[in-house]
Amino acid sequence: MIMVRESLLAGTCLAVVFYCLLMDSAPGQTTGLDALYVQQNGGAIDNINTVTGTSVNLAAFPTDYWNGAAYDHQNGLLYIDNIGEANFTTNQVITNTIYSFNPLNPGAGVTEVGTIAGQSAFTGAGFYNGLYYTIGTGSNQLEAYNLSAAGGPKLVSSQTLGGLGSGITGLSLGDIDFVGNSLWVSAGTLTSTAAGAGVSSTYTLYHYTNVSNVTTPVLAVSEGTEIGVGIAYDYIRGQLIAFNSDGTIAQVNQSTGAESGSITLSGPAFTNAGAGDFAIVPEPGTYALWSMGLVFSLVFAHRALRQRSIASV
Repeated sequence: MIMVRESLLAGTCLAVVFYCLLMDSAPGQTTGLDALYVQQNGGAIDNINTVTGTSVNLAAFPTDYWNGAAYDHQNGLLYIDNIGEANFTTNQVITNTIYSFNPLNPGAGVTEVGTIAGQSAFTGAGFYNGLYYTIGTGSNQLEAYNLSAAGGPKLVSSQTLGGLGSGITGLSLGDIDFVGNSLWVSAGTLTSTAAGAGVSSTYTLYHYTNVSNVTTPVLAVSEGTEIGVGIAYDYIRGQLIAFNSDGTIAQVNQSTGAESGSITLSGPAFTNAGAGDFAIVPEPGTYALWSMGLVFSLVFAHRALRQRSIASV
């Protein structure tokens, strides 16, 4: 019995150590791909290290005007919207052209997915349950699209976000992202609806809960000021990140909306800071390593428990 217990203890400890080593080898957002910034005026796509603030250019498409960036964790692709021009009128109906981009193979360029007509420019987007969610500028309508539908992007649902406003006080060059089934929206205020109109330097962070394809979200009282144009959730570190138009990034307190730990960007993303959108991607292989570690841990634990069970018979 003593030998069986020692075997059980050794197997369990080995499983824990092995799992921890694998997790330590996949720290998440410190190296490799981290946060992707797509530039509206210039078509650049940059990778930002959210720990150091350094950035590098992955690709550039000078004839495209990127916005509405959202990363699909299921297929590893970034989906971005070409809004057609650098300056546009809020509430102006345009044709949003959606493209996919593989950040692990930037040399392959972008692939057109399809067009979405009858909406204003998409400046913020996020993936949730395999759907591309976005809000047109000057709008309070959260739209969900199936980008893999036959014939091109298909509208799946449309929900009115209470409290967000519309027109000048709508999304207005803001951003959105999901934390589970909660939706976070960073919205600014335009000075007018004219093309190229100035945008307020003060942003309000809205938090909507119970977002689904059939339920209208409820506005929770969770607002803060000085929230930047871009927001993205780092699910590996459990942090909501603000990407400010002054070229800084910071962590956002999800209870108060306050920013902390501000870091000044360096490199291409700082040079091109301004209009555009952000999306955080996982470290390459993080999920694979995590899953492998969990499987091996379970196998070791099962074998140890099985030996103990046999010895007890």
